[in-house]
Amino acid sequence: MVDVETESLKMVEFNTIAASFGNLSERIRKSQVDLMEKYSNDFQFNYPLEQLLDKNFFGYDYAKQQAKTFAEALKAYAPDREVYVLLLIPEDERNTID
Repeated sequence: MVDVETESLKMVEFNTIAASFGNLSERIRKSQVDLMEKYSNDFQFNYPLEQLLDKNFFGYDYAKQQAKTFAEALKAYAPDREVYVLLLIPEDERNTID
């Protein structure tokens, strides 16, 4: 957000939705793929590896799916306004979930 009086950027954060753990789905999917590839001969799995490799599978690319969802929600919420979402993540950020 830009402060009109000072013309400086201001940070505004709204945590009105529970979206942080969706990011785990992508990591869990990758872990499952690794386990299945490494131990498929030793253990029986309840679903085929191809299901996890399917790009339509939930968690395949969660960040991209989440960004599209936010864009669609903003279009529905404010169809007459130009709205932007900016995510700034410091290089040394340790909170990879939220």
